[in-house]
Amino acid sequence: MDTLYSPTLSSPSDTTISSDSKEDPDLDVLDSMSALTLSHEYDNGNGNGKYLLVLGANGRTGIELVKQGLERNYRVTAFVRDDRALLEDSSLRKNQNLIIVRGSPTSQADIDRCVEGQDVVVNVIGARLMTNDTTIGSHSQVVLNNALKKHGVRRLIVVTSYGCLGLRSHLINTKRLFSRMFMTGILKDKVLQEDIIQRDSEYLDWTIVRPVTLKDGELSNRYHVSTEELPKNKNKIKVLSRKDLAHYILTIINRPEEYKTIRSIAGKPKPSKACHLCPFEKRREAQELAKHQEYVKIMQEKGIF
Repeated sequence: MDTLYSPTLSSPSDTTISSDSKEDPDLDVLDSMSALTLSHEYDNGNGNGKYLLVLGANGRTGIELVKQGLERNYRVTAFVRDDRALLEDSSLRKNQNLIIVRGSPTSQADIDRCVEGQDVVVNVIGARLMTNDTTIGSHSQVVLNNALKKHGVRRLIVVTSYGCLGLRSHLINTKRLFSRMFMTGILKDKVLQEDIIQRDSEYLDWTIVRPVTLKDGELSNRYHVSTEELPKNKNKIKVLSRKDLAHYILTIINRPEEYKTIRSIAGKPKPSKACHLCPFEKRREAQELAKHQEYVKIMQEKGIF
């Protein structure tokens, strides 16, 4: 397992430069994560300088969690598999509260070294399209649970899928046989992953988050969260942005009422604007109301009403 970038661990005694990154001094690579020691001197801020581990940080949701976690003053360890998507963002590369680690989510040694010393772990690892890793969710969850129990880290938030509730139409909206079979395999693995999490309730303060279809979009701070099925009315829910999903996850980290709960989440449409009538329409509406009131008055005088 390599640490691709660690601005806080750049002393010559702790790091060596990999042969493929000598031209870039920002890319420090640790021979072993055993050299990584997390100091719990908390800073002021939303995250209070606590340590946050994001598994699957190279995905689009993972990147949003890393960015917003840093904004909330968490000290973030970003665990990635085999690419450097996070390193393409120069602002992240220079952040002193970020450590980027490359490893395998199914390697017990890699996960053990990352989990040790953390305050909260968020798992957004997902299967990749056109690959055979459809069971990565359940397999990595077993490894992660072992590490959490070993190091006494209780707070865990895992993103699965709203399809786990049985409404597969939110995921399987294609007529292509291969895509349908692939997504069904992922969905079954997500259900198994949820079971694995709940089996260790004695040791973990977990929250399972089931988002509907996700999109890249702006942060709206508007989302519909439920412990049951989400409304089927399209006027009440919509596609959820990854920024909103990350915002929700970070918001519930320190809420005990969210422990051992499963939350479904979707975007929430903006409230419809009030209808503004032009002066002519307002006058006509007033005339119609006056006529109606006069009619009611006459009927009352005749004893009909």
